[in-house]
Amino acid sequence: MLDCARLFENNSYQQTGSSQAVSLTRSESRQIAARYVEAFFELALEQKNAEKVDADLTALREVVAESSELQKLIHNPMASRADKAAGFAGVLVKMNAHEQTIKFVEFLAHKQRLIVLVDVAELFHERVVAHNDELTAEVISAKTLGDKQVQDIKAALKKAVGKDVNIVTKEDASLIGGVIIKLGSRMLDHSVAGKLNRMSAHLKAQSLATS
Repeated sequence: MLDCARLFENNSYQQTGSSQAVSLTRSESRQIAARYVEAFFELALEQKNAEKVDADLTALREVVAESSELQKLIHNPMASRADKAAGFAGVLVKMNAHEQTIKFVEFLAHKQRLIVLVDVAELFHERVVAHNDELTAEVISAKTLGDKQVQDIKAALKKAVGKDVNIVTKEDASLIGGVIIKLGSRMLDHSVAGKLNRMSAHLKAQSLATS
């Protein structure tokens, strides 16, 4: 993995040589971008900036898509790495981007990797979405649940599904007692009303079977 933190701190990546025109297939571009994204993401996550960096990179990707000047700058073999870094840093400053985002993009410029910027933005966003992919359970109860009850349910669900589960609580007096937990397409009914309904359905089925 790239040691981005060390590189950013001591600026050892900075070079002033001219860029070279490079042509990459989409597959090659994404493979290269993936290497940088993993390091960028881990550092941003460590410094609790992943969401902001994601928003910055997504916005920058849209700006680049609409700016022929920035596209020319990326592909101009006569522009130095320093000029490209400064150009994009200026754009990001105007966008009120986070300092870490600016350093990321400057790093790509000095590594002659602005050509994969679009893929970096896309893959970084995918990485953030994957990291935040938590399940949400709707917990319906007859009365307001206490904090401990909510935490107990959350812990039980995490043990059951193997990952964190966000809890959204709702109240429904018609339940009489207990709770109903809706997790995706699954529904766990532990309410008195639910038990009565299941008993009623069972008795009805028995009655039909004997009639």
